[in-house]
Amino acid sequence: MKLNTYLQNITQPQWLKLYLLAALLIVSKIMYNQHGWVNNDSLLYFEQARLIAAGHWQDAYSRFSGPLYASLLALIHNSTGLEIHSAAIGLNVLCFVMFIAGFQQLLLEAGAKLRTLHWGHGLLFSTQYLVGSVLGMLLRDESFWAAYTWGLVYWLRSLKNQRWRDLLAFQAMMVIATLFRIEAVVYLLALPLCLLVYPSLTLSERIKLWLRANSLSLCTALLLGIAIFAGSIEVQQLGRLQEIVTQVTRLFGERISFIQQKAAIISNQVLGEDLDEYGLFSLWVALILIAISKTLKTAGLPALIALCWPKQSWWSRLSAPAKHLALATLAISFVVSLVILLNAFVLSSRYVIASGIVFIFLAAFAMADWQSRWPKTASRIFAGLLVAMLAYSLWDKNPIDLDRQAVNFIQTINPQHQPVFYDTENARFYAHQPYQHRLLGHVLFSELVKQQSIPQYDYYMITISKDEVDIAYEKLALQTLHDANFKLVKTFYGWRGKSKVMIFSKQAVTP
Repeated sequence: MKLNTYLQNITQPQWLKLYLLAALLIVSKIMYNQHGWVNNDSLLYFEQARLIAAGHWQDAYSRFSGPLYASLLALIHNSTGLEIHSAAIGLNVLCFVMFIAGFQQLLLEAGAKLRTLHWGHGLLFSTQYLVGSVLGMLLRDESFWAAYTWGLVYWLRSLKNQRWRDLLAFQAMMVIATLFRIEAVVYLLALPLCLLVYPSLTLSERIKLWLRANSLSLCTALLLGIAIFAGSIEVQQLGRLQEIVTQVTRLFGERISFIQQKAAIISNQVLGEDLDEYGLFSLWVALILIAISKTLKTAGLPALIALCWPKQSWWSRLSAPAKHLALATLAISFVVSLVILLNAFVLSSRYVIASGIVFIFLAAFAMADWQSRWPKTASRIFAGLLVAMLAYSLWDKNPIDLDRQAVNFIQTINPQHQPVFYDTENARFYAHQPYQHRLLGHVLFSELVKQQSIPQYDYYMITISKDEVDIAYEKLALQTLHDANFKLVKTFYGWRGKSKVMIFSKQAVTP
């Protein structure tokens, strides 16, 4: 009883601060659980940050044409003396807290009460993909989440008040989000475009608001057009902005033919003669379902249950600006997902987190409505499920990836620090070896064979997966190292034996 009384006396501003503190503790625990693990993409940003910190801007830009994230790492590194890896962890923590702060404001702008805030935080913190998987990666994504969510906050305020400061803040935040992930430029341009079908304003008001919402974009486009026409800037210098044009032109060019070829394969090899006319239809249905399933995965099963529960009276009580924001953002995200999928036939769930955030935002209102209908026991069970999912994400499973296992073993058997061939960028990072542009192991090893330089190393780390290229790599490595009098001294196996790392030494070693 005392606990219930104490919780009831906590005000809404105090709850918001407590949830920010919870976000800080959650992301800190997730970072601790990584035990120094880094994503392969992170190493590219770390190298770029190292070059920027040393003043080699041109070399840094040649590594990757989106330098903002690496520039922030370099700034933290130079101003605090922290290692770039530690700087990335600190930035990750800061951006996640800023993201949660933006999510709070998004709920409040949509009219959320305290109950809705509780469910929103519970649903977000319990997501197995966003918090349990991606949050632990030192990537640009967390910075994108923060900027993108604050952009939605200012856009919702713009729909409600049509104030210049909110419109400018929306554009500024989406520009920052674009500098982290290029697909954010679509939201910058398309969200104002969706104003043309916003029923709460007259047509003239929609056009005026559209022009104001695109003020920075129109001015930037005008200045770039003048610069390109005058020869001051070449199109090739626009960096990742070219990807937008490239993606669209490819979609309506070579990808149409590619899609037709895939549809023909389905018609001939799957459907057969009687149903062959449904090949293209089947392909489109499959791609659409893939995009939808990826999006739902990011939002999590509890959010999906809340949104799909019958009698959705909560939707009718949402304000018109909040409804428009949700529908427009989800529609834009779906189109972006399809474009990526059609251009690459690959769609990482990381690319659809933007729509997952909106699904969780809507699910918070749904859950608040369901709580008023459900028995207290049902609400407590659901809340307990969210707590259990968060606890699972925070559980330190203490997994050490194969690269670190290999590096730790080699350092144990190599006290004199003899030359070692590491065939992955992650292993070289853990062993504090120079960056080699993420070249694949089979490429590096083949070069050594060609140059007859195998004897220059005393130890070899050979990483093998189930890919055909790696199967050939394994045969080459086994034969070559055997002929050079190397012996296999240790083998580490990955999850379900799908990958392995073999350690070779010039002499037999007893670990």
